[in-house]
Amino acid sequence: MKRNLKSTSKMRDCRPAETEVYQLNQRLHHLIQVIQQLTAARDLEMIMAAVRKGARQLTNADGVTFVLREGDCCYYADEDAISPLWKGGRFPMSACISGWVMFNQQSVIIEDIYADSRIPADAYRPTFVKSLAMVPIRTRDPIGAIGNYWATHHTPTPTELNLLQTLADAAAVALENVYLHEEQEQRIRDRTAQLQQALDFEALLKRITDSVRDSLDEHQILATVVQELTQGLALSACSTTLYDLEQATASVGYEYTHGKLRAACVNLIVIAELPELYHQLLQGETFQYCQIPRAQAQSDLTTEPLILVCPIVAEQHVLGDLRLYRVSPEPFTELEVRLVRQVANQCAIALRQARLYAAVQVQVNELERLHQLKDDFLSTVSHELRSPMTTIRMAVQMLEAVLGLLNSKALPENDVVISQHNFSKAVSYLQILSKECQRETNLINDLLDLTRLEAELAPGVLQEVFLQELVPQVAEPFQSRIQQQQQQFHIQIPQQLPPIKTNPAILERILRELLQNACKYTPPHESITVAAAIQPVTKNAFSPDALAPFLLTVTNSGVEISDRDRACIFDKFYRIPSQDPWRTEGTGLGLALVKRLVEQLSGSIEVSSVDNLVCFTVKLTSLP
Repeated sequence: MKRNLKSTSKMRDCRPAETEVYQLNQRLHHLIQVIQQLTAARDLEMIMAAVRKGARQLTNADGVTFVLREGDCCYYADEDAISPLWKGGRFPMSACISGWVMFNQQSVIIEDIYADSRIPADAYRPTFVKSLAMVPIRTRDPIGAIGNYWATHHTPTPTELNLLQTLADAAAVALENVYLHEEQEQRIRDRTAQLQQALDFEALLKRITDSVRDSLDEHQILATVVQELTQGLALSACSTTLYDLEQATASVGYEYTHGKLRAACVNLIVIAELPELYHQLLQGETFQYCQIPRAQAQSDLTTEPLILVCPIVAEQHVLGDLRLYRVSPEPFTELEVRLVRQVANQCAIALRQARLYAAVQVQVNELERLHQLKDDFLSTVSHELRSPMTTIRMAVQMLEAVLGLLNSKALPENDVVISQHNFSKAVSYLQILSKECQRETNLINDLLDLTRLEAELAPGVLQEVFLQELVPQVAEPFQSRIQQQQQQFHIQIPQQLPPIKTNPAILERILRELLQNACKYTPPHESITVAAAIQPVTKNAFSPDALAPFLLTVTNSGVEISDRDRACIFDKFYRIPSQDPWRTEGTGLGLALVKRLVEQLSGSIEVSSVDNLVCFTVKLTSLP
């Protein structure tokens, strides 16, 4: 009997232990299942779903929270509880127990939450929570925490706490795997996007290159580049700026904005006024900036926050720049900058080819013009040489007739006796012969002088010349001609005008040619005026010894010269077109000779024409 009682007592002692072992096995089995789920998890949602369900079953808790660290805050990302807790809430780490767990890198058990100073009681009063246990997700440098809550006062066993910590460690590994997986996928997406962007940029570059390479039109090249870049890079606008380094200016060429291409209005920008901008560009640097200087602002582009500027460089010479405008404050990527540089290089090559082609065309046109001038010159010279010879031949025949020698087979041995009437005719014919011979001589001399002046640079013998005396002397032979042509002649030279040191023979030739030209083209009843004065000059530190230049002008009224003719009037052999090219004598050499003679005196000459007036202005300085 006693033996049976002892046996029954032993059986009763074994049952709780067996139950505890059974429950532990069940929990371990469940933990393994949860760990397997965490191992297969590929996103945060799957991890939180496995943790919140597994944690409640492991500890028989009434609620579970899944907390993530976000900087200095605790984010209650998920929960599973008998009534709502704090899902979606963010709290300072210093104001919640989950923050304490992460700060201290250790788990905590609180049987009575209202008796612990670490608990913000006001946050817990609306809830069912009386007790809690909190473990960190990753004990070293925690990234979150798992909280278990009970509606009654409860103290979890060490085994339960260990199981919960094991779950948290597995969740930490799963989170790291997810982060790594997401990071890897993001890298793959980014790399794929970069490869696709590189392919798109390569296609864009090829399209632009093919377009500009086949064009020799500078305007078409610039228009194509700005349009393709704007559309290909999704820009708000794109523009080109071309430089004139000799004038130290820049001007916007083309703009493409709001789906419209337009040639920018002429707006010269002085490079020196924007040194910070253009210094970098002239050094060949590409850069980005966020503000547009007001002096540089163009139309509606002033509100754009970000601009990429890339110089257009050809053989170490900066031709201009490309400007890309983007509304987004995000900077242009390295791939975009590299594309723009490549486009700028292709643009530079195309612009250089277009300008070389344009220069060749100018040369071709100039050669054609010179060829035409040569033909006109040969025609004119042939006519001018033939006309005096024809007149001379006729005068000789008439003189022979007067002398009775026209039909004579031999010259008379005795003196020829002629009447007074025939003598007068003979004298007239001899004057014609002299005039035409002089005309022939002058033409040949002009050709020889022009050839000599092309190679001669020295001004010759210098003397002090008083224009008050020289001008009337040169004008005297023209007085009879001026009266015959019913023209008016005026000289306007101050008596106190100082002398000019120059070559008097050359200056006299210049005046004679200009007066000859004025007499030739001035209509009857119009005037010819010769004036001289000194042009005021402002002396400064850079030119303290600057000499005031003499201005000598020859003005005739009643005629005007077009802009086109003024541009060519000093060219050799050029004559202003008219219906009768032989109406006025000359070969087109006179003004070319004048220009070369003025240059030999280190001066300059220009012509202006306005209000039915033509004015030739010679600027000379005293030579040393």
